[in-house]
Amino acid sequence: MKKKVLVTDDNADIRETVKAVLEFEDMDVVMAQDGKTALEQIAKERPDLILLDLKMPGMTTNEFITIYQKLKLKMPIILFSASRERETKENIEKLETGGFKTADYIEKPFENEDLVKRIKKVLNKH
Repeated sequence: MKKKVLVTDDNADIRETVKAVLEFEDMDVVMAQDGKTALEQIAKERPDLILLDLKMPGMTTNEFITIYQKLKLKMPIILFSASRERETKENIEKLETGGFKTADYIEKPFENEDLVKRIKKVLNKH
């Protein structure tokens, strides 16, 4: 059975690139450009994994995670971001201090092979 991945990023080029890479690996891909749309897609599509940009317009990642936790969802989340700043690590630590455990963190730009390898690793664990 194909695994379904929700790709959430405000950059359409990144969404399309990730979609092409994952579909080549025989995965189903659902996309969202922001947190609100991602929550709608989760309710409708029930993905096996969520790939979530750390910095999105509208709903912050922290707001998304708060709602995600209240809904008691169990899909693993891989965070990814173009930011290599200390702020990014602090943001992830803050989420984890609040009880959220990210499945992985990937920096953009990423190598397609590395992205696939890490997604498959998380999917195989869950």
